[in-house]
Amino acid sequence: RKVARITTTVIRELTLADAEAMAHIIVTATKQTFTGLVPDAYVSWLSEDERAACQAGAEADGHDVAEAVALAEEARSAANWRRSMAQDSDRSVIRLAAEVNGEVVGYAIGRLGAGDPGYGAELEAIHVLPSCQGRGIGRLLIQAVAGRLAEQGIYSLCVGTLSVNPNRLFYERLGGQYLYEREYIEGDSPQPGCVYGWKETWV
Repeated sequence: RKVARITTTVIRELTLADAEAMAHIIVTATKQTFTGLVPDAYVSWLSEDERAACQAGAEADGHDVAEAVALAEEARSAANWRRSMAQDSDRSVIRLAAEVNGEVVGYAIGRLGAGDPGYGAELEAIHVLPSCQGRGIGRLLIQAVAGRLAEQGIYSLCVGTLSVNPNRLFYERLGGQYLYEREYIEGDSPQPGCVYGWKETWV
């Protein structure tokens, strides 16, 4: 008889040791969500020259080109995370990881006083591995961010995203209200975005 595997989601603080997991999550989720919808600059962590060199090296060594590029992008992203987290000791930043059976499968970052002045905090990032989406992990992360904010007497939160994001209705399902458009610029490629907000979080 098959025994169902028990899966438990634990929300905890992010640490420097999570940099590689965060890199894998953001690279994987961003590429699956936005490839073909936005310019390459939005879904790449390497310059054109770096990508070309990585591809050439993989071909010369007989390695899988796509896998080599993905590993190089994740390495770059992990280095970026380690640097930014080591340098940013701002206690107004909330960094949370979602861990399932010991594996980090998602994370969220909130910052007090950022974004729209009409809101107490901004959800700067939330990403969940595509293979783990649809299980309520994103909801748990946002609820946990809202809980940390409530501990500091803050009950309003906003979040920005690209307009082409097919997952943006996730915020509406959690009660977020569409506020206004906001442009994003990556390199020389401006893209339309939008902002959602919760005037009163549910904590």
